[in-house]
Amino acid sequence: MPAAISRRQCAAEMFARGLITGPEAVAMTATATPPALVEAMLAALPESEQTFARIDFGAGTYSRGNPLLNALMTGTGASQAEIDGFFAEAAGR
Repeated sequence: MPAAISRRQCAAEMFARGLITGPEAVAMTATATPPALVEAMLAALPESEQTFARIDFGAGTYSRGNPLLNALMTGTGASQAEIDGFFAEAAGR
């Protein structure tokens, strides 16, 4: 399992899994615009946490150990094994 994936790889894998639309995947890749699924999760955070979460989301790479990423993915119902699988599949994109 890779330690990190690019924002592009993450967007492509989210699109491949039907989690986001094609236009959302393009916007996420090009401008770090959160797709609706992620935006709803970010908007639900307290303001103090929300800013840091948006900074993390805008990063060019996503680390498997990033607490925000783990919280977002487990918020969709993903298990740790499923998150590992997501990273493994995304790394091949």
